[in-house]
Amino acid sequence: MSNPSNDPFLTHLIAVLSAYEAGGNGAALRYDGPANEQTHGVLRSLDVIAGRMQAAEDKLRAIGVEIDTPLPGACLRTDRGDVREPSTTHLETQPVDEPAVRTPLSTRPEHGLDAEHELRSLRSQVRDATKVCDAVAHGDLSQRVHSLTRGAEAAGLRTSMNAMVDALGRGTTEMLDIVRNYEEPQCCHSPPRASPPHEGIWADVLTALLKLQGDFANTIRGACEVLKAVAFGNLSRTLTVDVHGELLDFKNTVNGMVGELRKKTARISEDASQVGAEF
Repeated sequence: MSNPSNDPFLTHLIAVLSAYEAGGNGAALRYDGPANEQTHGVLRSLDVIAGRMQAAEDKLRAIGVEIDTPLPGACLRTDRGDVREPSTTHLETQPVDEPAVRTPLSTRPEHGLDAEHELRSLRSQVRDATKVCDAVAHGDLSQRVHSLTRGAEAAGLRTSMNAMVDALGRGTTEMLDIVRNYEEPQCCHSPPRASPPHEGIWADVLTALLKLQGDFANTIRGACEVLKAVAFGNLSRTLTVDVHGELLDFKNTVNGMVGELRKKTARISEDASQVGAEF
């Protein structure tokens, strides 16, 4: 099963969101790894949100509002260059609803307040998304994006990212259930599981695991029946399951053992018959 920390898309997301959080240009980082409709949707939403953030900052600068610069942080090394990692101290000490821009109330025009609120909301969502991606990279699938931001693009980013984490959770749960099924006393007698409704790589992984589970159960069940038959003197049974790899070696070993027993018993019976005929 794949390790979430090795997911190239999550690595790219963390790098882009970290760049935006640090005040850099995350759009310069291009993703060229495996992609599907979900990844394209997330990237499109990020581009739109980044454009809105830039437009809001330009409006604030145009009316003379000073924008706080991000606190300095360590650089995060990726395969696409160095981007600045968001400072965890900054995330823990600055409340989510604290304005990211500061100017005297008496000098703030109405449209400046709207731009400031939108920019603060977008930054809050970027911080939230960064926290979720970092949690997934460390194997924690319990985090979700909860920040509320106006606009269909921001809502689409929140929905797509949460759906991605939900899919990861369902896929890992299904795989753990399949593996843990072998710990049960009657694992080889359990009915075959129906393939769960997943898409993309998850469907391929779960289908392969379910096939492996079926091959393993059928091989062990068949071997038990052959060995029981041998124990009762029946050497006509053999393993007939269609398997590959080490299961095929096991099948050939069992069938070879039964074949050798059949030859030896036939030879012993023949020798005994000849001895009996001489007397």
